Formats: sequence, C-alpha cells, structure tokens
Amino acid sequence: MRFNYQVCSLEYRLNDAFDPLERRIYISKAVLYEGVYLYTKAEDDAQHGKTKWLHNESDPIYLRTKDELYSDYDFTVNIPSTPINMYQLRAEIDFYKLPTKRYQIIIIP
Repeated sequence: MRFNYQVCSLEYRLNDAFDPLERRIYISKAVLYEGVYLYTKAEDDAQHGKTKWLHNESDPIYLRTKDELYSDYDFTVNIPSTPINMYQLRAEIDFYKLPTKRYQIIIIP
C-alpha cells in the first residue's frame, strides 16, 4: 500500500480548507528512491556471481546521489501556486500530523 488513512485524512482536510474546487494538494514521500546495495570485491562470491558490470571501470555510472536516497523530511506537501496563507496551512498540518513526523511544503507550478 502506498498510503494509509492518515495521508488520506490530511489530504482531504487540506483540500477542503485551501483548494476546495480543484483539489490539487497532495502528499508524497520525501525519499524518492530506495537504496541499492553494491557489493565490494571482498563480498563477491565467485560461485553465485553477484558481480554485474554495467559499464567499464574508467567511466562509472552513478546510480543515485546521496540527496536522492536520504531526506531530512518524512513527507512532502505539494500545493498549487495560488495564494494560500502559509501560517494557516502549517497550523493545519501540525494539528493533523503525528508529532514525530517532519515535513516540507513545495509549491508546484
């Protein structure tokens, strides 16, 4: 499952309060990609062949940056670029979210 009742409840409340007609406010995960474990040469098993070469060693391919794998936030609230009172929006989010969760607000075009 990609979301639970808390996400649905918060999205529903924010859309009712700030964007009742078009309902463009949505919540997404802050971390976009899951980490991929890469084996070192010492961990490689010759019998099972864990090593898979995507490219040669002189021209490596970088899978993800550190910022794409880790985030300081637990979720992101995406809002449209319409005039919204940010203080009231933050108050609504803080009232409905769990106390241990951190979030960021991103304005989408």
